[in-house]
Amino acid sequence: MGLFRNSEKLATRTLHGKPLIAYTIEEALKAELIDRVIVSTEDQETADISKQYGAEVPFLRPLGLAKTSVPVDEVLRHLLQDLKRHENYAPDIVVVVPYYTPLRKETHITEAVDTLLLYDADSVIGVVSDISFHWKPGKYGLTPVGYQRRLLREDRETMYKESGSLYAVKA
Repeated sequence: MGLFRNSEKLATRTLHGKPLIAYTIEEALKAELIDRVIVSTEDQETADISKQYGAEVPFLRPLGLAKTSVPVDEVLRHLLQDLKRHENYAPDIVVVVPYYTPLRKETHITEAVDTLLLYDADSVIGVVSDISFHWKPGKYGLTPVGYQRRLLREDRETMYKESGSLYAVKA
């Protein structure tokens, strides 16, 4: 099951003539390991567009869950509880793929689910490599975060940071 959250009207804005959310829906529908693509939204326009592109919107979520201050896990919990209550449906795995990362492809979604299953992990997150140096404000300007040796790019230890593009979890 794929989940989308629309807490802003950005999802319906067009990019090259297509709503932003459509790119994510299309890629999720291509993923063979995903059996349902469900959009969680409080907005009727987003729901209509999502359905037009092949996603399900079984109900609109409460406005109280539409605030950006509400953690995505609360939105997910609500969705799963309503699906269980209304359809007696409980997925084994949930993949959350936010609409605001439209460059994520079906292969990324499939790879996340495969990784979850192969390693019997509880969750998988989208990450990007990060070999840059990090700084934070300090007493006398910017100060380095942690020890950072000035090595050539190819000799630096690779770190990873969460990209926000994908979350796969066992339900």
